[in-house]
Amino acid sequence: MKIRFITILLLASLLEGCGGSESPQGPRLSREPVSIRGWIREVTTAPQGNFKLLTGERERQAQIFRESYVSIENAPYASGGVAENGSFIILDVPPGDVTLTFQAPGIPNSQLQLKGLPPNGDVFLHAISLTPSAVQLLSPEKILVRIPGDKAVTKRAPHASETFVGISRARVIVAPLSEMSDRRDYPDPAAATNQ
Repeated sequence: MKIRFITILLLASLLEGCGGSESPQGPRLSREPVSIRGWIREVTTAPQGNFKLLTGERERQAQIFRESYVSIENAPYASGGVAENGSFIILDVPPGDVTLTFQAPGIPNSQLQLKGLPPNGDVFLHAISLTPSAVQLLSPEKILVRIPGDKAVTKRAPHASETFVGISRARVIVAPLSEMSDRRDYPDPAAATNQ
């Protein structure tokens, strides 16, 4: 009887230590993730290392984009990448304040602060330039944050959320659900210039 009681106490303490009712504090996958999309228009630095210069500027930029990465600081579940045309996407970003980090040949870490990301939002960064010291927003007035509306929403409407990308305040709207179907797609820079 005494052994059974000790065994029960031991199992109870092991279960409690393995995350019973209280789980350890740390990064978690958000239930209301944000997507961040956009494109890099240019990388303004001389590449270092094993980067091979190609004959045309378009080919040179495509090679730079192939060797570039984008991530969210302290968000291990956020994932995405950079396409050959410079477009990028990061999914499963936690709402709130985040740091977007770009890495490209010759640019180890170029960061952009985003503050006040609304739950389930889709952030669209129109065109950016990467430099060794910063991420430059080439069209800050075109930054758009969409929040999915319910089934009754049939057209875009302004939203009161305050979201900042760097020092620029983003335009935040509630969008019809049908418009949100592209939030998991890489944007097309050619088509997005007309947005």
